[in-house]
Amino acid sequence: MVGALFLISVASHAQNQKNVSDKEGTKKEMRQNAPQRMSAENRAEYWAKELNLTNEEKGKITELFKKQDETRMQQRSDMQKSREERQAFMESQRKANDAEMEKIIGKEKFQKYDSIRSERMQKMRDRMKNR
Repeated sequence: MVGALFLISVASHAQNQKNVSDKEGTKKEMRQNAPQRMSAENRAEYWAKELNLTNEEKGKITELFKKQDETRMQQRSDMQKSREERQAFMESQRKANDAEMEKIIGKEKFQKYDSIRSERMQKMRDRMKNR
């Protein structure tokens, strides 16, 4: 009887371990299942609808997003830099891009854009804390 209980507890424990590892998955699997980044055109389309941009503003924003994507790809290839250098670079790029965006769409639309972006970032941080 004791032997049967022992076997049942071992089998149950093994099953729980398998379920935990199935949920977590490997890093490679997690990357494969991660949502893909929106293209520059799709992001511009989204913001054009959200901010009621003109076609001219939308075109300029699309070009800005393409430039951002190119810079991001360059940055990824240069991963040898220290974390602090990368963060400082990305912060300076964000500020420059924000200034360019504000110049293109105007102060009011930029404030709305920045507000929406801040809310989204906060939601993302909250999700990361809850993991």
